[in-house]
Amino acid sequence: MNPETMLRQELREWADEARVPHDLADRALRHRRGRRGLRMAVLTAGATAAVTVAALLTVPGALRDDPARRDEAATATTTSDPVISPAPAEPAATDVRTDTENSPPRNLIAAGRIAVSAYYVWRNERLPGGRQRTAWTWYLYDPRTETYQRTGWSWLDVSPGLRYAAVLEGELPSRRVGIVDVATREVLRWIDLDQPVMRVLWSPDGTRLLTTAYDTDPTIVIPGRQEGSFTVPETYRLGFHVVDVNAGRARFHAVPSERPDGGLRPFVWTPDGNLIMDRYGGRETLPADHDLDDLARPEPGKPGIAVRAGGEPVTVYYDLDGRVRPEPAELRLAARAWQEAGLSPDGTMYADSGAPPGPETTVRDVRTGEVKGVQRMLQLVAWADNENLIAWGCAGGCSNEFNNALVLVSVDGRRTVQLSAYRANSQRPGSWGPLLTRR
Repeated sequence: MNPETMLRQELREWADEARVPHDLADRALRHRRGRRGLRMAVLTAGATAAVTVAALLTVPGALRDDPARRDEAATATTTSDPVISPAPAEPAATDVRTDTENSPPRNLIAAGRIAVSAYYVWRNERLPGGRQRTAWTWYLYDPRTETYQRTGWSWLDVSPGLRYAAVLEGELPSRRVGIVDVATREVLRWIDLDQPVMRVLWSPDGTRLLTTAYDTDPTIVIPGRQEGSFTVPETYRLGFHVVDVNAGRARFHAVPSERPDGGLRPFVWTPDGNLIMDRYGGRETLPADHDLDDLARPEPGKPGIAVRAGGEPVTVYYDLDGRVRPEPAELRLAARAWQEAGLSPDGTMYADSGAPPGPETTVRDVRTGEVKGVQRMLQLVAWADNENLIAWGCAGGCSNEFNNALVLVSVDGRRTVQLSAYRANSQRPGSWGPLLTRR
């Protein structure tokens, strides 16, 4: 038997005996109550198992609480990057979890298919030359303690299933995006970007990222002499990247601003993740009797369509290659409602505003627009399931709309459960805002 044959036989025997450590799942996901089990890829050889486990343990635990050292260590990881698993088809848990004692929250808040995966506390930050910008301190859910822990990231988004966070570092806009293991806080990889970005969003299936690129920070303003007045320096939104997280590739698609303007105007995914929505692309005004089906679509990179008579914008849709596409039929009414909750999980209803002066919201039929339920809420922000939504509700008689809390409310508006403590002044610096993610 020659040396090569002997080596192959030894590897086969070793592969048959190799085992993943028995407590690997517990170490990564020991917090998950009722989880249906860790979905792992089948390892066909012991050598492959060894490489995969080694990749998961590349960054020492001592680096987890030091973003700078953690980032440096993660950057050195190349060929041994672990595979980022897609989002689970069903949530691991659907119980209701509340924290009405702490503002910002300390303990997990969740209801049905949705959890508060993280939250931010915002502030105004002074810059040279009399300018100021908005900055955010992020607190990410820690499944080991079921509490929220402060991070050093400038911006983040959590994947469906709550396993990974996509993070931006340092001064925004940023030139790279990182993938972080939520359970261990380890950076799994960094992905370089062609253009600087301010926002990053996971796709509904947890396999891609969508970023929004700007030439400079669009939150920068120059305060005026009167309280609340300011001027906005010239800022241009540049377009978006579609990022394949496992391939580590980011493709940029230019959608340049027609004119400079400030404020964050991020691109977002459609509910199925097949298209990208730009709810701020319109500039022109259409006559009141204009048929939207006859609306001419612009060339890629020239989103010059769309404001309905009365100033309501028309959403522009792009495919993953940056080409403008027609509006999906199921979003014809929902995309115009300007309620964050959007379509129900079964796609039959959508969230809409209610009658003024409010507070009031409604749920309507996707096909007909018929009202299916009315809720006394400020804003509908997510569907917990097909019968209940997560909303912002205001305290008492709603004398102050900025004194509000997260509430679970039924479609008919008759049943409510308070999920979070009230935010006394949500429009003031130091207030917190939730990141809602499918569990």
